[in-house]
Amino acid sequence: TTSSNPIRLQRCSFFAASNRVKHMTLSVENYLKRISFQGEIQINQRTLAALHRNHILNVPFENLDIHYGRKIILDLNRIEQKVIANRRGGFCYELNGLFGALLSQLGYDVRLISARVYGKEKIGREFDHLILLVRLDQDWLVDVGFGENFIEPIQIAVGKAQRDPTGVYKITTYDSTYLRLKSDMDGSGYSPKYLFSLAERQYEDFTEMCEYHQTSPETSFTQERLCTLATVYGRITLRDHALIETSNGLKNVTPVISEKKFTQILKDRFGIELS
Repeated sequence: TTSSNPIRLQRCSFFAASNRVKHMTLSVENYLKRISFQGEIQINQRTLAALHRNHILNVPFENLDIHYGRKIILDLNRIEQKVIANRRGGFCYELNGLFGALLSQLGYDVRLISARVYGKEKIGREFDHLILLVRLDQDWLVDVGFGENFIEPIQIAVGKAQRDPTGVYKITTYDSTYLRLKSDMDGSGYSPKYLFSLAERQYEDFTEMCEYHQTSPETSFTQERLCTLATVYGRITLRDHALIETSNGLKNVTPVISEKKFTQILKDRFGIELS
């Protein structure tokens, strides 16, 4: 349960090989406030789903640091300061890395795993995307760092159609190494999202691809600014020149014609103030 005293993060099993995080501290109390979570913490699927849902609804997926020349480093102390204290968002290496640390501290059996995202013309490299495997009575796929994706964890059960507020998801076998996550978001049929294996990874394994996504002109993260957040009724997304709001299946696009308007929307709609 939550209390008035911060709970400090001890060394996490899946970060054991990383010297950078051996002595990291994390205020669980502040984290739970950041994601507006209240209630009893139990190690079960119901609590995991609530934590996941609250994270998705309160912490945006965003790439703003890349466009303002602020290097993203896989250091969870720095990421905690950014996401929790400064009320920012981040991308997968930040959000799923930090959420994995929270779950581990709370007592969940958490593993870091790698995914390869489907692009327009090809599938991404290994370590293209960081996701989490949580083991309870069943294994659960956890991902709070992808943008438009499932609101609650998906059971790792091959061939099972799983309904979520955002659509229907299914995990299928791709080959002897990979499973494939597919989604049907609007009833038009399944589309692949990413491949993943269940091999456990270390946090530092993602360093090279984290650097790549910040610097390469080939990655979508360097093309334009993005800040997106799920809502109870849909999603709100801010890009360089447009604010896109979806509610109950209806989409509204508002042009963003100035930098002043962009920063004002960040503040008013996402709670982000850039210094």
